[in-house]
Amino acid sequence: MPWKIIVEHSPSSLEVVENKGRVILDGLIAAFISVAA
Repeated sequence: MPWKIIVEHSPSSLEVVENKGRVILDGLIAAFISVAA
């Protein structure tokens, strides 16, 4: 079943937190650059 594959291949919660942190950090850097430019 497809949903079993999704569950098996879903990233761990720690990886999700790390990815969200990187996205937020990238957003802050982009905002800082746009303000400084």
